[in-house]
Formats: sequence, C-alpha cells, structure tokens
Amino acid sequence: MLCSHYILSIKLPKPLLEVQQKIGEILSKYDLILDNHEKQIEIFKKLKKSLFKEWFIKLRFPNYENYTIREGIP
Repeated sequence: MLCSHYILSIKLPKPLLEVQQKIGEILSKYDLILDNHEKQIEIFKKLKKSLFKEWFIKLRFPNYENYTIREGIP
C-alpha cells in the first residue's frame, strides 16, 4: 500500500513552462474532441429513440405503405 507521505516525497522533474503549455494545448484539444464525441453520442441516442418510436410504436418503418397492418402486426 502506498502512503501519501511516500508519494509526496518522490522528486519529479518539473518541465519548462513552454513544455507545460504545449502539454496543456494538446490536452485541451483532446478535451474538445471528447466533448464533441459526447455530443454526437447524445444525438445518436435521441435518433435511436425516435426511430424506435416511429418504426415499432407508430409502425411507420421503411416502406410501411406496402404492408397491411392486422391486429398491430405488419
């Protein structure tokens, strides 16, 4: 088990400010990409829910006009 006093006693080199800023820029770009992907996932979830409702509850699946609905079953 690692104790906090041991972890705090470890000496790590501190990168130059320029290097720290570059690392920050790179990580910020990844944050933007992740945020964008999360937004896309939410959009796809809404689309999935909408398609399910349209196809299986309203029975308006692709080419539904070509099917006869009997007792709720195409």
